[in-house]
Amino acid sequence: MIETSDISQSLEKLETRIGTTFIDRVHLLTAVTHRSYLNEHREATQSHNERYEFLGDAVLELVITD
Repeated sequence: MIETSDISQSLEKLETRIGTTFIDRVHLLTAVTHRSYLNEHREATQSHNERYEFLGDAVLELVITD
């Protein structure tokens, strides 16, 4: 199991690397969490990124077809 402090540290490094600060890091954690991770770590409580993937696909389709 990954410690909460390790996750927080990793998210902070990612924010620095991409040059963006998230008001709510839950969105960042969700964006980088694949469903397979949650299948292997049943104790994990966060969501996976599939909803964001579908949203991104819908936005791209809207932009491309417009």
